[in-house]
Amino acid sequence: MNKNLFILVISNTTSYFGNWIFKLLTTFLIWDLTKSALITSLMALAEFAPNILFSPVGGALADRIRLKRASYFYSIILAAVSIICVMVLLVDFTSTITVYALLGMVALNSGVGSFSRPVQQKIMGFAFSKEAIGSALNLNSISFNVTKFSAPLLTGAFIYLELYELGYIINAVSFLATALATYLYVYDREPVNERSENSSLTGDIRSSVTYIVSDPSFKFLFSLAILGTVFSRSIYDILPVLTEYLLDSDSRKFVIISSSLGLFSVLAGFLNHYLKGETIATPMKWSVAGIIFVSSNGLVSGFYPTVILLGLSSLCFVISGLNTVSYIHRNSVESQKGKVLSFYYLVLFGGSSLGVLLYGLFIELDFNNGIWFVPLVGVLALHFYPKKEFSDAKNLNT
Repeated sequence: MNKNLFILVISNTTSYFGNWIFKLLTTFLIWDLTKSALITSLMALAEFAPNILFSPVGGALADRIRLKRASYFYSIILAAVSIICVMVLLVDFTSTITVYALLGMVALNSGVGSFSRPVQQKIMGFAFSKEAIGSALNLNSISFNVTKFSAPLLTGAFIYLELYELGYIINAVSFLATALATYLYVYDREPVNERSENSSLTGDIRSSVTYIVSDPSFKFLFSLAILGTVFSRSIYDILPVLTEYLLDSDSRKFVIISSSLGLFSVLAGFLNHYLKGETIATPMKWSVAGIIFVSSNGLVSGFYPTVILLGLSSLCFVISGLNTVSYIHRNSVESQKGKVLSFYYLVLFGGSSLGVLLYGLFIELDFNNGIWFVPLVGVLALHFYPKKEFSDAKNLNT
């Protein structure tokens, strides 16, 4: 078990480091080439569209296919996407062609990720017992957020030195860590799926939707995730725009904000691990409430106070999300777990993409003084969301 935890931390830290470089570099390049909040927000759409199309299929496949082989295959494809990005930047295209080529690579990366994520989550379920999965998820979150803190620092250097291609090459190499971890894990039982009772892929998808809808706690958690990602998490995906347009700073300083989000999110992982909390709804409300202060002119002023407030908002969001994933792992039947997790990530990406489009449209229309209205709707929705049917599961609502 200790060996598996060590492998998990090293491999995921490496992989997440590359993922963050890819995301931050691409967001900055699109904003720098267009100076359009709306076009930059299309990156969210490029992430969302493949997810809504392929996540249900990816989750169903994760419960049917050979997990190790799938992990190796998806890692190779994701590495190839970054190599294509390098080629796009090396060829002297017009800025318009470059932007839409990068958006295409974001869509391809997101599509493959829709299949890869549930496979990696399923493999974790075989590498760790149900009693240990909570600790593994907390360590996974810490790895994710350590890179969320450190990767922006290196990405900032790449941006200032205009070494964009090197960043994409590092991302390509980082995917080897995921494949290597799959090979090195010590499994209590071989990661092989049980045969599904349904004869078709569509039957698997229908059964997972029925399973989620029939469980009140899952319905509550998914609704909560939609509200939180639309009104809170989404603003983190347009940090270059936020930095230049709302904070009146050099857009390259967005890496400072991104790094601070990672630092606060690392703290969230430690807090959640040592305090053994299971709270989900309340931190999500505080996360959205923090965005009201960030997006409203006058309530909070100055670059660094905004950075701190965004960090606290991120901390609350991470705590809520960690406990949601842990709950799904502990309370889903094995044959449905991959599909439930896949639908959950679909909700996260879909909600975030919708929120980014809302914020991008407000900024594009020069309506930045009214952006605070968007998260205000989220706080009100979270506050008045009916919870009486969850009285027997109060840990979800406190």
